[in-house]
Amino acid sequence: MSGNEGSESLFPNLRRGVLGLKEVYGQAMGVTAPLGSVVSTTTAAVVYAGAAVPLATVMAFLGSVLWIWILTRYSNKLASPGGYYSFSSGAYGSKKLSLFEALTEVAAYVFLNAFDAVAVYLLLEVAGSFFGITVPPAYAVLAVVFTVAYPTLISLTNVKSLMGRIVMVGSTLEVLLLIGFFVYEVLEHGFPLVPFEPSAMTGGVSGLATAFILSLVSISGAGTATYLGEETRVPTKTISKGMWLALLIGGLSMILGSYAIVVGWGLTHVSSLTNSPQPLFQEIGGVSVAALAVTVVLALNSLLVQNIGVTVGAARILFNLAREKSAPKAFVRVKANGQPLTATLFVGLITGILTLISILWLGVIGAFAVLGVPLSALWVLGRTIDTMGLPLFLKRIERVSLGVVVASVAMVALNLWGIFETFYPPAFAASVLMGCFGATYIIWYRIWGSKGNAGQLVVDEDCSVVPLTHKIERLRGEKGDVP
Repeated sequence: MSGNEGSESLFPNLRRGVLGLKEVYGQAMGVTAPLGSVVSTTTAAVVYAGAAVPLATVMAFLGSVLWIWILTRYSNKLASPGGYYSFSSGAYGSKKLSLFEALTEVAAYVFLNAFDAVAVYLLLEVAGSFFGITVPPAYAVLAVVFTVAYPTLISLTNVKSLMGRIVMVGSTLEVLLLIGFFVYEVLEHGFPLVPFEPSAMTGGVSGLATAFILSLVSISGAGTATYLGEETRVPTKTISKGMWLALLIGGLSMILGSYAIVVGWGLTHVSSLTNSPQPLFQEIGGVSVAALAVTVVLALNSLLVQNIGVTVGAARILFNLAREKSAPKAFVRVKANGQPLTATLFVGLITGILTLISILWLGVIGAFAVLGVPLSALWVLGRTIDTMGLPLFLKRIERVSLGVVVASVAMVALNLWGIFETFYPPAFAASVLMGCFGATYIIWYRIWGSKGNAGQLVVDEDCSVVPLTHKIERLRGEKGDVP
């Protein structure tokens, strides 16, 4: 069935226990995409928060710290290629809700892939203007096609080399560039604290909420390491370490990068920052053309690496769903190197279709603006489901502390505040896309979900596939007298 290690399993499986901390960190950091986030997210957030965008980034970082803390309460106990939706199954025990969260995550990642593909088009146009070059539309279109095809195809290669070399190296270079940019601007302008003060806000509470959500979606990408559960040695320890490492390094570098942009632009006329299509390029271009060229290349690579990470994650969700008979059977097909074949190609195909339809319907700029709405909403929705379920999960295996309840309530409140302030009232195009997602879930559940058992397969410490009920019983047994 799978043609890879662990063929003695009763289930189709991925390559077991071949990844270590380096590869898990690579996946977590790749989706965090610090430079790509500063180039796209921070630039957009400035429109809403003005000079206070570093404050919004700090808030998003603290929110992500809370989220990763919540997430590791799950990942220290459970591991699975299903990631978040397997956690929610451990909490709620509902296959309907587990399937809903699984498809929510897949949809969010497909939207992110399409969003990044459009971002590459705009990035090339802007970068060309800084070099005095007009990028022909045909070349920009080819770049969009490449942004969809490359992450899809390279995700079919050996995951150990992919995460441990291509993704990790590229992400580390991004961090070094942002730190270097921060140091340069501090040496030039000092370290004023104004960007971290509420008085620097220009868009009020609503603007700060929008900037917060935009930044939160970027920084919290470290959690996608959970999808490597079956392929990671000692997954309940290694994955949590990889997530924390990527969050701290990636999140802090994003704070430094956003701060450097604002300070480098000049606090006295920061309102004009929104007039620049890409302030980071403009500021680094003022240093040297060579530095600008390096920044453009790394920014493009950051978006590509992010798409690799979410494609890897989405494919493993579909693979695990198919293994649980809650998705088309074809999704269990795995290459000899252990990579989900049909599921990965499906993610690429849907990404391509969504990107094409969005551009034809809304235009490039319109697609860039609209795709971010369902992307952020679905991203936050999935995490809210797990956050609310944590006390229920811990109640099944051990006593629930007051601190866990308080943390869960605080994270849910943050998410709901950000969503309401940002997306209400919803725009027409974004509402249509969310409606399509809702219809997809209903149809998917009727055809596959109702017949399968979404969320019922996880892996043990030796990465062998086991039923969730067996794992829960084992965890309860480890605690002895759990009521």
